[in-house]
Amino acid sequence: EKSKMTTENVSAQEAVNRLVGALEITAGRISELEEQLDELLKKFSEQNANSNVNKLKTISSEAMDADTSNASKIIKLESQIDEMCKTNQDYREQNIKRI
Repeated sequence: EKSKMTTENVSAQEAVNRLVGALEITAGRISELEEQLDELLKKFSEQNANSNVNKLKTISSEAMDADTSNASKIIKLESQIDEMCKTNQDYREQNIKRI
């Protein structure tokens, strides 16, 4: 009876040891996974930040290009208006001379 109890105790102790070992392994794996997850989140945040910076740079440079383009269009239009005014002035002067 006593030896049977001891055998059961040993079996129970072995089972507990196995469970503790399994828990330690699981805890270790969870810890590794948490580290990997932290690393991935860090990389993702960095990539996201870089992506946002690049988008802003692109938007900014497109806006600057548009401004430059608009400025050159305005200059062209101004010179066309000047040309039209000059032509109109010449036309009026010629007509006044005829009268």
